[in-house]
Amino acid sequence: MNTGMVQALKVVEAYNLHTFPNLHCLRNLARQEDIIIGSFPFKGRITETYIRTPDGIALLTVKRGLPEAELKHALAHGLGHHFLHKAPGIYVQKILESRLEEDAEDFAAVLLVPPAALKSMGKRISPREMAHLSRIPYPLACRRADLAEKYML
Repeated sequence: MNTGMVQALKVVEAYNLHTFPNLHCLRNLARQEDIIIGSFPFKGRITETYIRTPDGIALLTVKRGLPEAELKHALAHGLGHHFLHKAPGIYVQKILESRLEEDAEDFAAVLLVPPAALKSMGKRISPREMAHLSRIPYPLACRRADLAEKYML
């Protein structure tokens, strides 16, 4: 298992996430972590940025006007950066292609489809059905399905 998945499982357990988290749940989680959430009319393919300052201020900014599925993805991805990277820095989804982004993406997939929610369905579901039930983008559901198959998670 990679760092993103391990951290996501810790957060899922710490916050008792047994169902698909909705936007309210994700915002509450951020609030409990003292993350300031803002919105900005980013242009192009930027959907989210996460900044942690040297003095510990955490700011998660999401693109204004995102549909629900994309907004949930952006929030969960930003939360991934928060839990994964304690050092100050700026992380921009879909811009920096690195292991940091891969870990944040795996974190988002597991956070938005916790193992208990997947198991409660009692059967293997397709990524399309997972995306529909959890209200997340289809590519993220494909990633989550791959993680479930690879790690039995």
